[in-house]
Amino acid sequence: MKLLLLLLFLQVPGCADSRCFCQVSGDLDDCACDVETIDGFNNHKLFPKLQTLLESDYFRFYKVNLNKACPFWRVGGGCGLKDCAVKLCSPNQVPEGIRSSSQDQCSAEVKDSEQPESLGAVDVSLSEETREALLNWSKHDDEAERFCVVDDEEAPDSQHVDLLLNPERFTGYRGPEAWRVWNSIYEENCFK
Repeated sequence: MKLLLLLLFLQVPGCADSRCFCQVSGDLDDCACDVETIDGFNNHKLFPKLQTLLESDYFRFYKVNLNKACPFWRVGGGCGLKDCAVKLCSPNQVPEGIRSSSQDQCSAEVKDSEQPESLGAVDVSLSEETREALLNWSKHDDEAERFCVVDDEEAPDSQHVDLLLNPERFTGYRGPEAWRVWNSIYEENCFK
């Protein structure tokens, strides 16, 4: 929702000329409410729930390999600033449920459980056209090198990061490497 409001701010002509954020108010043309209602919902209903969710262990701890080579550019190292460094968790700081993978345990439980009866009301047939399209998708995915592989979870060099101790903020990371990252984000990955 905040992104929606930010987009609304950016679309007001001449608004950003004199200040960073525009003060938009009143009814919205394409919505059955006004800016104040959306702002109130964002700040008083949605934000507290999202904040609680983000503080839960599942979203708080993130496993990442910070020593993995960058697949996009040759870079020489990390940032030398104190505030730029990521604070890693020691193993005893990470809750057991996050630290140990429950995938193997759950897979074993599924194999040991009874096989459910098939759902008779579900039509599982595919047209020849759909079957051919699915085969082409599988072929494309199989040919793509490392298609959608999230390898940090199982990589031996991966460590957990507590995102509450590493909030999103300006870290002081700057220079050509930082410019290259932000330029790619805004020039390559954004709709124009």
